[in-house]
Amino acid sequence: MASPNERPCGRVILELSAEFVLAHATPDMRETAAGFALGWLGAAEVVEIATARYRAGLTGSDAEEQLVLLLPADYDRAPPLLEAAAEAEAGGAAETEAGGETRAAADPEAGLGTITGEGPRRSRDPRRLWLYLGLTALWQNRRQFPDPLGTLRLLIADLGHPREGLELMLFTEGEGQTGSESEAARQVTRTWQELMSSLASEYLPLSGPEENQAAD
Repeated sequence: MASPNERPCGRVILELSAEFVLAHATPDMRETAAGFALGWLGAAEVVEIATARYRAGLTGSDAEEQLVLLLPADYDRAPPLLEAAAEAEAGGAAETEAGGETRAAADPEAGLGTITGEGPRRSRDPRRLWLYLGLTALWQNRRQFPDPLGTLRLLIADLGHPREGLELMLFTEGEGQTGSESEAARQVTRTWQELMSSLASEYLPLSGPEENQAAD
């Protein structure tokens, strides 16, 4: 599961287990690197995610394969290998995108969903996954925080104020009493759950059924 922790500097660090992450999504290496940079994943979780991807036949680079082979005593090698795997993946994605745009120019019907963004697809910004996972982890652990809405605002700010989180952030600023049954509190809850549901539709879990993100 997720272990939430508010650090004194004001940043929200969600120490997410690989089990929690893989129950909700299948991160690529760029997304895994973003989670590591946020401090939400440790080296052990990075290796677990890489190993799960390897077992599913998703490994895409030599660096990622080397991550899978790391023993705990060698976890200090995980950060540079993760960076190399993310860079290799980004290079491959750029080539694929360029090829897709060339095909689309030759045939306007080819790859329409990917080029226009129609239908569920991965965002180019890997932080989008961590918005989804952060909202889900915070929702499931919200009773552990004295001010869950304030923590939510910090989390959205840490992720660079993504467009999807701004409406939710505005509603939290209008609600000052945690646990209140006011219309503002109910609106925050509805918006939070709707946003989690919308983001969940973009990601497929690798291990087991997705947890009920709105469960008490």
